Amino acid sequence: QFMRLDEDAGKLVFNRLRATLSDGNLRVRRAGAHTLAGLCLPEVCGKKPANFAAQAVSELTFHLADADPLVRKAAQEPLEELQKKAIVGDVVVAGQAALPSLKERLLDEDWQVRDATLRAMARLGVGALS
Repeated sequence: QFMRLDEDAGKLVFNRLRATLSDGNLRVRRAGAHTLAGLCLPEVCGKKPANFAAQAVSELTFHLADADPLVRKAAQEPLEELQKKAIVGDVVVAGQAALPSLKERLLDEDWQVRDATLRAMARLGVGALS
């Protein structure tokens, strides 16, 4: 159950949840991804999405290029759900903030990370690939 958060509380919660996406335990990362998506719900951030909601989408988008395929899946599921429900406006637009970090991952040694990065960027649209 989520409760309404003002911008300051939302930032605090976002920063704590963001750390879970880098945790060594997959279950923690998966739960963190789904909870981070919960910050985007209207009952939490209001009818007009707060900054922390857009940051949550951006953070989840960044993790679509994670080295661990299970983390990528954990980030993808809530993003798809947000997109289906048209929450946080256009999820693709909110995810654009992750582009600079995603572009850095194109240089990763691991081909799977590069592949996942290109897939994440393709989800953001043609402009992300240029």
